[in-house]
Amino acid sequence: MREIMAITPLESKVKQALIASLQTYIEDELNQDIGQFEAEFLLDFITEKVSAHWYNQGLQDARVLMHSTLLSCLDDIEEAVDAQQMKLG
Repeated sequence: MREIMAITPLESKVKQALIASLQTYIEDELNQDIGQFEAEFLLDFITEKVSAHWYNQGLQDARVLMHSTLLSCLDDIEEAVDAQQMKLG
């Protein structure tokens, strides 16, 4: 069974910057002013709901990249072995 990863808390400076970005976005797009407290709750909600998806997507992307890289390495090794065998004989 897979272990469920805990959400790593955001660094304070990063969290404050994200909160400010949320406040600006909501003010610009929705013409609503929200305080820091409300923006922090919204950020916590978004983090809780979507962070696992983004984490899993990142793992999937890394897996695909590693698989592709390993296949390329195997192809290179096979070509080198074939070239060596041709030289020998």
